[in-house]
Amino acid sequence: MRCTPRSVGGTPLPLTGKIPARLVVVPPRRGVISTVTVRVATAAPLGLLWWSRDQVLELTRPMYVAPQPRERGSELRQMLTPEEGQGPPRPTLTGDLRGVRPYQHGDGRRRVHWHASAHTGDLMIRESESRQDDPIWMVVDLPRDLDAADRLAEDAMGEIVVQLNAGRRIVLETTEVTGRVIAPVADRLSAGRRLARSVASSDAL
Repeated sequence: MRCTPRSVGGTPLPLTGKIPARLVVVPPRRGVISTVTVRVATAAPLGLLWWSRDQVLELTRPMYVAPQPRERGSELRQMLTPEEGQGPPRPTLTGDLRGVRPYQHGDGRRRVHWHASAHTGDLMIRESESRQDDPIWMVVDLPRDLDAADRLAEDAMGEIVVQLNAGRRIVLETTEVTGRVIAPVADRLSAGRRLARSVASSDAL
């Protein structure tokens, strides 16, 4: 007998008397897999004519296929609480005061140094020593085209890995089959599972 994966990629497996047998499957793209369809073929009993049938195998637990990270996707980065201004919001820093600088579009009100602003007559912003404290809000809206969606998910995964390695906190906003999901991701595993479950939104092109 021979067992060949049909719904996912993989190598045909000869079925012998050795039980259990291990079938290796290679998912073609990102997603969540709960079943695998295989084709079982045999020439028994005489070995003169092959016949086959497809069989759906239920997995004992879902398989999450996360996107491979690519070091792109910084354009997906958004901060948790947007402030006034035309530019992208700038992170709020905490810790010892390093100095002050003029206000720029996107600076939060919490960073205004009022004493220095009153002295100079212009809005001045605190510069601090420690790492960024506010989490990054990443919005990942996938298109309907599956290849384009996988590329965008890889960009997002790459950006998440970069930010997690830098010690930043991330809030990830995605669309799943059940609806819109906004929740923090604490590590690469949870981020990969979130992006594996992500689908195109109802208004996606």
